[in-house]
Amino acid sequence: MSLIAFPLERRRELVRRLAAQMLARSSEQGEKHLATQLRRQTAALMRKGLPDGVVQREVQSLIAAVRREIWRIVLRVPPPSKDGQRDTST
Repeated sequence: MSLIAFPLERRRELVRRLAAQMLARSSEQGEKHLATQLRRQTAALMRKGLPDGVVQREVQSLIAAVRREIWRIVLRVPPPSKDGQRDTST
């Protein structure tokens, strides 16, 4: 198993940016945009010499993180705080 120092799914700005970019497009264009960005991320991980299985796991985790962020934006669910609890005061 390879250790990933900075997993893609934890790169919050990347995840937020991709989700926002998808939401700014039509559904079809948003999916195409995500596919393009995933190919870029895959190529970058492959250039680093990571095994195929690790690359695929990273990309699938990124997809899941982006889709969670889209749902969070659409449903306006506040993100968890640093201690993992949601702020329910609003």
